[in-house]
Amino acid sequence: MKVLGLTFLLIINTAMASTHYDLKFDLFLHGKHVASPRVMTKEGEIASIIQKTNETETFIDVVATKAANMKNAVLMNFTIGTINTLGERTTLSKAQIISKENKTATITQHESDGRENLSLTVIAKTTL
Repeated sequence: MKVLGLTFLLIINTAMASTHYDLKFDLFLHGKHVASPRVMTKEGEIASIIQKTNETETFIDVVATKAANMKNAVLMNFTIGTINTLGERTTLSKAQIISKENKTATITQHESDGRENLSLTVIAKTTL
């Protein structure tokens, strides 16, 4: 009976264990390097990063989950934008990246005239 109870507790603990992700970014806006943050986030929860410079305040919101039907891959949904002096957010891009763990993935957005507007590079790693 004691063995059965201990086995049951181990199954519950394993089921309740959540996945965390270690994410490293490089963000460029209009060809200028803005930030290289690193964040640990829990699967399915929003992680927010705010980078202040003399000129602007930039934010990155990301939600990371396991990529469906792909082994060792992470699906990341990003919202990237700026924050004005009144604290109001302006979204510059909403992007989705699927990356194999520990592999570099990059997404680039261009203006209508072909100039690079935004570039985001990320490396994702699953942690427990």
